[in-house]
Amino acid sequence: MERVRPECDKAGKYCLLNSRWESINEPNLYFIGAPTRINDPDAASGFVHGFRCNIQALGHLIAEQQGMPLEPLFVCTLPSNEASSGLTSLAEYLVSMVSTTMPLFELYSYFGSMVTFERDDGTGAVHVKVWPPFPRQYNRERWDGTKTYVEVVFEYGFSRYGDGTLPTHYFTLPADHFDSSRSVYIHPVFHVFRDGVEVDQFHIQESLIGRWDLDDYVDEETNPDQYKNVAFNACACALGLNERRSMLPVLDEFLDNCYPLMTDKEVVEALSIQPTLALLSKVNQIGN
Repeated sequence: MERVRPECDKAGKYCLLNSRWESINEPNLYFIGAPTRINDPDAASGFVHGFRCNIQALGHLIAEQQGMPLEPLFVCTLPSNEASSGLTSLAEYLVSMVSTTMPLFELYSYFGSMVTFERDDGTGAVHVKVWPPFPRQYNRERWDGTKTYVEVVFEYGFSRYGDGTLPTHYFTLPADHFDSSRSVYIHPVFHVFRDGVEVDQFHIQESLIGRWDLDDYVDEETNPDQYKNVAFNACACALGLNERRSMLPVLDEFLDNCYPLMTDKEVVEALSIQPTLALLSKVNQIGN
C-alpha cells in the first residue's frame, strides 16, 4: 500500500480519475462518494443523492468487468418498411424514462443515457437499445464507433439568454412554446448524432413538476402527445426520416386562438411592466 500513490489535482484535494472513477495512474483503484466530485463540478456528485447515482453506475461497470454483461433498459426492432410507426413505442418509453429517472435529473449535463441504432444489413431493420445512464465522457469512449445514436441529457438553459451571466431570479419569464430549446429550467434534451457527428438537438419543454408522462391540464385544445413527439422527432432525425410531429402544447387547429399576435402597443405596454420580457426576443440574444 505504501507504493500506491494516486495522482491528485494541484490543490491536493481530489484524486484525478478517468471517466469510470478509476485513478488515472493506479489501475483498478476506484473511488466513490465525495472524490467523484472531481469529474462533476456542477451537478450532484458532491452530495448523497449524487453519490447514489455514481455508485450505481460504477456497480454496472465493475459487474461487467467481472463477466456480467451490461443489459439495455429497453430494446425494440424497427422494421425497414415501418420504422416511423415503430418509433412510437420507443418515444413512449423515453418519455417515461425522463419522467422517472434519478441519475439523469440529479446529474444534469454530466450523465447521459445512450439510445443506439444499428441497421441490419440483411433485412434493413433497425435494432434499437436504450442504455443505462453513465457519464457522458464514458459514453463517448464506450460507444466510440457507433455511427447513429441519441444521447438523452438533462440541461438548464440560462446560458441561452443575454450573455449567459444574468442572475437566475430574472427568469420569471414564460416559456417559448414555439422554441423549446429556450427552456431555462431543467429539462430533457435529445442530442442527435449521425456518422458520429451531432446534427441536431430536440428539447422537451421545461415542466413545473418535472414530469413529462402526464399533463397537469388537459382540455379539447391540448396536444396530449407533445412530449412524446419531441422524442419521436429526435429518433426520426437520427434515422434520417423526414416525418416530424407537432411539439406544441395545443393542437394545430387552435393555434390562432391560443396564440393571438400582440399589437405593437401591447408589446410596448408589456415591456414597460416587465422589461425582462425583452430577453425572449431572439434579436436581443447575444449568447444564442
